Amino acid sequence: MHAKIVDLIRRFRGSYWFIPSLMVGSACLLALFCAWLDAEYFDDKTLNVAWLYQGDAAGARAVLAAIATSMIGVAGVTFSMTIVTVSFAASNIGPRLIDNFMRDRGNQVTLGTFIATFAYCLLVLRSVTDPSQAGEAAHVPHFSLLVAMLLTALSVINLIYFIHHIPESINVGNLAHKLAHDLQVQIEREFPPDADTKEQAAVDLPGDQQRYDSMRLNGYAVRTKTAGYIQVLDVQELVAEAASKDVTLLLACRPGGFVNQTDVLLYVWPGKELSEKEERQLADKIVVGEKRTSDQDFLFLVDQLIEIILRALSPGTNDAFTAVSCLDWIQSTLLLVMSRRPELAERFDDEKKLRLVIPTVTFEELTDAFFLQPLQYVAGNRVAAVRMMEVFAALLSASRNATQTEIILKHVERLNNAAREQLPVKSDQEDLQSLYVSTLARVANPVI
Repeated sequence: MHAKIVDLIRRFRGSYWFIPSLMVGSACLLALFCAWLDAEYFDDKTLNVAWLYQGDAAGARAVLAAIATSMIGVAGVTFSMTIVTVSFAASNIGPRLIDNFMRDRGNQVTLGTFIATFAYCLLVLRSVTDPSQAGEAAHVPHFSLLVAMLLTALSVINLIYFIHHIPESINVGNLAHKLAHDLQVQIEREFPPDADTKEQAAVDLPGDQQRYDSMRLNGYAVRTKTAGYIQVLDVQELVAEAASKDVTLLLACRPGGFVNQTDVLLYVWPGKELSEKEERQLADKIVVGEKRTSDQDFLFLVDQLIEIILRALSPGTNDAFTAVSCLDWIQSTLLLVMSRRPELAERFDDEKKLRLVIPTVTFEELTDAFFLQPLQYVAGNRVAAVRMMEVFAALLSASRNATQTEIILKHVERLNNAAREQLPVKSDQEDLQSLYVSTLARVANPVI
């Protein structure tokens, strides 16, 4: 159930209704509490207190009605601005980046502030009475009106913040930084540090590949019931389930992978047959959904960063400097990866027995994801091609083993060959060729 709870929290974070709903509920409770305080401790004898509302019931109604009307109007404008921003991002930056705007806490809190203030004022308004109402004694909620004024001031401050935040959120440079930051946080979480040794083992799938192949051939296959993307993987629960059954589990694909109906979700080894209930217990530890998410799939963040480059260098946009900004963050991310150990594919229980094998992302796969997709666009643009070659030079200088060097050199050759064919100006080709030669020199002398 833990995986489903994590998935539920992710859905709440990416919704525009959850936080505003909590804020509206809190505002309703605050209104009831303030009404109780007014009834118990604040009456006409307290009117000599300067910071309390000094008017009569008619004035109180007018103030509360004005605040409520303005707040719901501003909430509508805020919602419209947010939708326009999301539409702009989807059409100009990429539809897969919409989740970054949906999860934006600033937009959610701003919308919730206005609606919560509106709900508070409505509830306080119903407690205002005057002598003209038959059978009712005059009652003006002095303290509740003070709180309404404070909420109004908070809403004005929030509106100023929102006006500043909206253009900041659609700034491509800020978006690239956020994606790179989230990516690096996941890499730091998944890849352990390796600062003690200069020479690092080849970044590849750890473990005995032949044994993994045997587990696939001889293991019992647990199949999925629905098609979709693997979104959440509860590693601890899977290890615990495997330990309780004294088996080893091998995932068929990592988080972010797509599975069709009846596809194999995982293999159980030794291959003893499981009951339907046992299969369901294992399958419940893996959430399959309708779209990719970045919670455990950092390659999805890579794809989002690459999508910005592709759209920036498309003929209709031709924004090389946005692509350069993304390449800067790609360099920073890969330097971080190269300074850490490979992600371990194997998970063990408390008794050091192998219980779970997870397909990992190799260094070669990661560099291919970063550089292969935008290659045809980058190679035809001098600014982007030069910057990518400089990235390769920096990576070669930081390379910690022959495997990393070989992988990077493969991309250097691809860029050089593609640029010679696509760069339209002869002088640009010569400049890139000169940079290519100096980049190769990094292999012989990494301190250059």
